[in-house]
Amino acid sequence: MITLKTRRLLLAPWREEDAEALYALASDPEIGPMCGWEPHGSVEESREIIRDVFSAPEVCAILSRESGALLGAVGFQPSSEIFPELSATEQREMGYWLGRPYWGHGVMTEAATELLRFGFEMLGLEAVWCSHYDLSLIHISEPTRRRGI
Repeated sequence: MITLKTRRLLLAPWREEDAEALYALASDPEIGPMCGWEPHGSVEESREIIRDVFSAPEVCAILSRESGALLGAVGFQPSSEIFPELSATEQREMGYWLGRPYWGHGVMTEAATELLRFGFEMLGLEAVWCSHYDLSLIHISEPTRRRGI
């Protein structure tokens, strides 16, 4: 993945050195469940996520151009679930998350707009889709999981 630039942001490949900053944001219990994952439990777990998940070619760290601070993540995953008439190379699922300190400042709108531009103009995508988790179901299921049911 090349580094993409916007007025305020860099969308750049993840580095293992980002693990501490990732842990600081992704250990927040308000972040993971909205994205379908548990809050990170350690810096080492965050490092493993960088190696195993965020190393995918179209997954980017969202960084502040001004300070270099990690703000969140945005990326594409190949998929053929939604538009069966299109191949996995013609469509992507877009996923994203943003650290809570950066909510409400237009950061994700700016990052997603740039990734979509890249997808349609540079990758030649025909479709991009996104989904969400029903938080009411996530919160209901947690007590059940703790009881082992």
